[in-house]
Amino acid sequence: QGKLDTLANERQAVIGMIEEIDKKKLDAFMNAFNAISKNFEEMSSSIFPWKARLVLENPKNPFEGGLNISVANRVNALSGGEKALLSLTLLFAIHAYRPSSIYVFDEIDAALDKENSKKLSQLIKELSKNAQFVVVSHNDATVLNADVAIGVVKNNGLSQVVGIEISSVKPKAIA
Repeated sequence: QGKLDTLANERQAVIGMIEEIDKKKLDAFMNAFNAISKNFEEMSSSIFPWKARLVLENPKNPFEGGLNISVANRVNALSGGEKALLSLTLLFAIHAYRPSSIYVFDEIDAALDKENSKKLSQLIKELSKNAQFVVVSHNDATVLNADVAIGVVKNNGLSQVVGIEISSVKPKAIA
């Protein structure tokens, strides 16, 4: 009976530890979710004229459901560029929760039209106040909003790296 009581007490202690860990895991997740959700709403509202927010499929137990993006108009009504920009906004909202000092992106604006490229470059410009962004792009709207543009040109059969400080140049408007 003594051994049985000891095992029952140990079992209860293990169950208590599991419940405590589950509570800490849920608290950590919800703190991160709430902060990221707030970041996402603020960033998306600065880009889009409609409201976007993150919604848990199962708010009572978020580990048993997914995460949705809710927009004022249906997601199916959004253009491909708007969907891509909305996804990038979520990525930036996640990174704003635990920021890094440098970000490197390769042609993240490739699927965007001119207007959405401008919105993305303005968002990156705002975020670059607290981090360095290296963005590979062929998009003039993105390049024109950069602080510095670095490119490679062919000169007498040799590749040469050139840089231009965009802020010191007054570029012509591109149609």
